[in-house]
Amino acid sequence: MDYAVLLYFDRQTEKKIQSWMNQLVEAGVNRTLINMNMRPHLTIAEVDASDASTLEKEVVRLSDEITQYELRMPSLGFFPNDEGVLFLAPTVEEPLLIFHRKVHEALEPISEAFSPLYLEKNWVPHCTLALELDEQQFSAAYRVMHRVFEPLTAKIEDIGIFKCCPYQEHMVRPILPKFKMNRQQIDDT
Repeated sequence: MDYAVLLYFDRQTEKKIQSWMNQLVEAGVNRTLINMNMRPHLTIAEVDASDASTLEKEVVRLSDEITQYELRMPSLGFFPNDEGVLFLAPTVEEPLLIFHRKVHEALEPISEAFSPLYLEKNWVPHCTLALELDEQQFSAAYRVMHRVFEPLTAKIEDIGIFKCCPYQEHMVRPILPKFKMNRQQIDDT
């Protein structure tokens, strides 16, 4: 995929997650994720799009349709596939699902393809802590997180586009606290 659309957290939450990631590395977990130089985030979509400027315009427009909101991350999860991913698992609530749907609807006309992992029927919202874990690294990660993990409440403050392969931040836009979705707007979607 060419680009990923990401939601970023408040700086205090980022610091906490990055601290955990560093503790994982100190315990013997690989540096793969840290070396990517990505801020902790939730991926909303991965798309192939040949027109980056149109993608940027859509993400800017979408940033005006979402408000900052709190996202609870009360647990950890693991994708035990070839990727070997350890992640923070958020409680999936209506504002996140609505925004996910809006992003995909808005990007549909300009996308050449979507990653099936981030389509609504397959999407598992998560914030990656480590990846490419082998069995030994997973054991080390479990010991660290068992000791340091505490449920987080993060504020979603920014939306961004991350260019894939090579990985690099393409654009970040703040999400303003001005817009609040009321009950009628939720019911209308």
